[in-house]
Amino acid sequence: MNYHSIGGSCDKGGAPYLFENLKQDLIQYLTGLENWLEWLWEQAASKGLSKDEVQTALQELADWVSSTEENAPSGGVWKSYCDDKEKQLKTGVVTFLDVLGWKGVYVRKTDAVSTLKQFIKEIHIQADKQRGRIEYNKKVVEVRSISDTIVLITPCLEKDVSTSLDIHGKLCEWIIPRSIDLEIPIRGATAFGEFEYDIKENIFVGKAIDEAATWHELADWIGVNLTPSAEYIFRNKADDTCWVPYNPPVKTMQKLDLHCVCWSKDWSDKEKKIDEIKSKFCRLGPLVPEIASKYDNTLKFIKNCGSCP
Repeated sequence: MNYHSIGGSCDKGGAPYLFENLKQDLIQYLTGLENWLEWLWEQAASKGLSKDEVQTALQELADWVSSTEENAPSGGVWKSYCDDKEKQLKTGVVTFLDVLGWKGVYVRKTDAVSTLKQFIKEIHIQADKQRGRIEYNKKVVEVRSISDTIVLITPCLEKDVSTSLDIHGKLCEWIIPRSIDLEIPIRGATAFGEFEYDIKENIFVGKAIDEAATWHELADWIGVNLTPSAEYIFRNKADDTCWVPYNPPVKTMQKLDLHCVCWSKDWSDKEKKIDEIKSKFCRLGPLVPEIASKYDNTLKFIKNCGSCP
């Protein structure tokens, strides 16, 4: 097994790097977790457990760790301890995503709800790979959904904004083509600023929330762009960045230079992939003018991304 922030080979019980990651991220877990992991791998080998059975069992252990973390003391004398850890996390990066054509989706895709639920689970898995990259933020990315809207939230200090934007960009670089494969194409926007949220109640408020929500509703394509608040603070010009300058198609507005996620930059045969995407678009019909224009804007961006890093 390998883990993202502190890497290396682990034994069957996850030692040493799994637990070094947990300690680094200040994640609470019960003694004996390594025994459960070791037993699972031995059962998988001796009884020939399927990949799905092993994945389900691992998710149960992950849920156990999450439950332990969520039930850590936070009130009374412990309130000051918790406040000290998170008092600076009043700003951060927020990405709003939603499914194009969700209204009436049942006519063309009867399994849309189950597909979206599975998609969100996959996004959780991708987000969990980013643990340990942001100071004071052990989970890094919170993933929440409201109907067909998916919200990615990363509280962070201003010095970690570039890293947070990179994390959201990399996630969206995976999310966008995957959403097309699943025939629930995604559009979205990423903002930076102040916000507050209640995870248990799915309540989000703040400047960054309002900005991301407004921009993602105006997006006229399949893609994700930075909003002005994130654009003005964006500093990551590294060769491996997935954010590239572009004029994203936005309804009711003149062109504006904003960085966008170049999700096709690693394609070796772009023309073949474009043909495959066109076939997907045909299955998403009817291609009425307001829908066809969104797909055309998307194809123009893919072709323009030939110069992406």
